[in-house]
Amino acid sequence: MTSGKCSLCHSEGRLITSFFKSGKGYKYPKEIWQNKHPFSPSKKFHREKYDKNNRKYKDKMLAIEMTTNGLPYTYWQDFLTQSEKRAPAKVVAEHLKKNMDSQLVIWSFGYAMDSNNPLGWYESKTPLYLLKNKELKKIVESEIIKYIQAANKIGDSINGYLSISIRMAWFEYDYDKEQEKKKDKKPDPFYNKNARSLYDPPIEISKSFYNNTETRFYELVKTLYDIADKLTDQKKADLRSDWYEHIKKATKDIFNHWAFTASIQTNPRRISKAHNQLTLNLRSRVLKHEILGLPKEATP
Repeated sequence: MTSGKCSLCHSEGRLITSFFKSGKGYKYPKEIWQNKHPFSPSKKFHREKYDKNNRKYKDKMLAIEMTTNGLPYTYWQDFLTQSEKRAPAKVVAEHLKKNMDSQLVIWSFGYAMDSNNPLGWYESKTPLYLLKNKELKKIVESEIIKYIQAANKIGDSINGYLSISIRMAWFEYDYDKEQEKKKDKKPDPFYNKNARSLYDPPIEISKSFYNNTETRFYELVKTLYDIADKLTDQKKADLRSDWYEHIKKATKDIFNHWAFTASIQTNPRRISKAHNQLTLNLRSRVLKHEILGLPKEATP
């Protein structure tokens, strides 16, 4: 141990140059890790129900953990925006204070863990475009969040339209009944944290969706920043429509691939029913109008 100035967070004081750990490792309390580690963005811990295992984290800002889906573009606002519910990593916040004109690429990496067992090493790169004008920045970020919300409505590994439709194609799954169960807070019968054979395919489907839509997402983000001072309501609507058509096509392509790749006997009737439900969901008022704010089609 010595004294000096940290090159990452610029704090002065004692510098630890090496350390030893016990055979079972060093237990980092989540809240201590967040407060001390300059590389980790954080999010306010929230659950629908709290018990003795998670109550201690209620309303605390905790470091974002790596997932088996990596950290795709849906984490964009977690890396960059500061609010009561989230905060960027300290190194990012420091950069934003001093270098608002420079291009920033965040490289996130680490192990996804299941308790003490590593599930795999994952990496993601997130390009960020910066604006000095706070009013324009707020408008652009609001548009990007709409894109992310729309993508999550489709790509979420548990409740997304795509995963649900593929479950319907693979298993006897009554969509309407399951929606009612969710309203009553009843558990999803296809989600069992101890049955990884049921849980892993939806994660891979979700990953496929985000991977196949990532390039277009960042192209549209760059366009938003490039024309921020000329972003009319019509242009916003055009770009949102572009994103909607792109994720709709990607969703159908991925469904067609996965629906026929189950390790069980395919059932054309189930697949047709699932495809019809997916089509209805992609045209839904929630996705098109409430999330993306697209204009309603004129009635003939």
